[in-house]
Amino acid sequence: MKQVFIIIIASIFIIACNSSIKTNEEKAKELISDFLKRNLNDPESYQSIEYGTIDSLKSVIYYTDVFQHFDKYSKDESKNIQMRISASNRLIELLKSKNQPKGFSLSHFYRAKNQFGAKIIEKKKFIFNDKIDSIITVLDVK
Repeated sequence: MKQVFIIIIASIFIIACNSSIKTNEEKAKELISDFLKRNLNDPESYQSIEYGTIDSLKSVIYYTDVFQHFDKYSKDESKNIQMRISASNRLIELLKSKNQPKGFSLSHFYRAKNQFGAKIIEKKKFIFNDKIDSIITVLDVK
C-alpha cells in the first residue's frame, strides 16, 4: 500500500513539474501576444488567424547586435585597438558556430484594426533570439 501511495505522489510531482515547462512555440506565441498588445493601434480588436511552425535560424543575418557592435568599433578610430580586436573576435566566434541556432522565427496571420478603425489582415514574421526570450525584429510578409 505504501508503494502505491509513493508512486501516486511521485507521479503527481512529475506531472506538476513538467506542466510548467514551456515549449519554444509556446514561448514564442507568448512574446508575440505581448508585442501585439503593446504595439497595435487597437489591441482589443486583435484576432489570431493562424501561426506558422517555429523554425530555427542558422543565418548570421539576424544576429544584428554582433554586427552593430563590430561596425561601431571598426569604424571608430578613437577606440583603442584592443576594443576593435575584441569586436572582431566576437564576430569570428559567431561565424565559427554556424551549426548552432542563432535564433528562431515564427510567422503569424492576424486581424486587427488599423489607425483608421478598419479591420485589416496582417502577416508578420517574428524573429527571436536563441533563447526565445526576446523579439529581435518583426518582418512584413507579403
